[in-house]
Amino acid sequence: MDPFLFNKTAFSNDSDDEGQTINPELAAKQASFMLFYDIMTYAILSIGIPGNVLSVVVMVSPRLRKAPFSLYLASLAAADTVFLLTSVGLQIFHDHELIHASDVYCKLTKFLVRSSGYLSAWITTAFTVERYIAVCHPMRRSALCSMQTTKRVLLGLAIVICSVSCLEFWAQVERNNMCEFRDPETWLNITIYDMAAGRLIPTAAVGVLNTIIATTVLRKKQDRRSLSVAVVETEKRQQQITIVLFTVSTTFFVLTVPQSVVVVYDLASRTMDDIDELTFFRKQVIAFTLGLMFKLNFAINFILYSLTGRRFREVVVDVLCRCVRTQYEVEDLQMNPVNTAVFANLPGSRELSAFDRRRYMTSRTPFNSQVLHEKSDEGRNHRTSSENGPDSDCAAVTEV
Repeated sequence: MDPFLFNKTAFSNDSDDEGQTINPELAAKQASFMLFYDIMTYAILSIGIPGNVLSVVVMVSPRLRKAPFSLYLASLAAADTVFLLTSVGLQIFHDHELIHASDVYCKLTKFLVRSSGYLSAWITTAFTVERYIAVCHPMRRSALCSMQTTKRVLLGLAIVICSVSCLEFWAQVERNNMCEFRDPETWLNITIYDMAAGRLIPTAAVGVLNTIIATTVLRKKQDRRSLSVAVVETEKRQQQITIVLFTVSTTFFVLTVPQSVVVVYDLASRTMDDIDELTFFRKQVIAFTLGLMFKLNFAINFILYSLTGRRFREVVVDVLCRCVRTQYEVEDLQMNPVNTAVFANLPGSRELSAFDRRRYMTSRTPFNSQVLHEKSDEGRNHRTSSENGPDSDCAAVTEV
């Protein structure tokens, strides 16, 4: 079975071999598990796609897009969206017979699943390496974690992975409305390659680097007392970014490793041969549960960003409220065209939202000057941080 794709059709076909009668109790257990599997699959799809799309919007927003890690996370969210649509979404349509498999469908779908899955794993590895450099070799950060370097890394990963994934156009065929490998030998070779290049190497690299990063951060936290205030503040801001990326990469490791270990064990021991129905059912339950965990890895990042990134939460709120603020801008221009024009020339007013501008023009409290000064200072700080020289690519946005 392809470790990237766990579906109901494969489960039911494997459980009912050559028309044999299944034990009624076992059939009831299978039906209950498939209900659970369906619910979790729909939940992953419903949470993952909107969350990933919103993550892309947030990461390319003006407040975050100047930092290299934002480009990594936006690319990761895009790859995760493609994986969920092709591996989960299209599989649901196929299981409900809304679409039918063909050679073109099988080759293209498996290519997209394979390439997006590999991209997700290696993008996670790439920004883990970036965090390792930023934390353990801060003097080389400006040279090695610039925006230009990030673009080159992502472009190189996309070219290599898409080229390798083109093997699916040769390996996949359609048989009886199912996408299958050309022959068992092809399945075995590609599965072994998939486990090595797409799972074991990235997860091993992430595990080792995260251990080093965690150890270094704890050591620096103990040595922070002897540093100046400015250096301490810079370390705190970098630590906030590290926490977000460390959480994402660690979650990737936890959700991916169990399935990889089970698949490798089954390949090595051939435990699927000559077993009874109940044992086979239990193994399938384990395999499908680990498959859900693996798919959850492509849907959970938005929740992780929201839990660990203060700046990310602020930008999410700003994006979600943008439609309301746009409506305020239209109403302000229609109702108070003169006041709106005069207000636009006040210092710091361009950094204010339409909602705050309305409050400024209608409020008789000291709120107006306070908000203007706060927003004006924030705008000046943002412009200053973007003009700091060679470190600006890494320090332009200092918090997620």
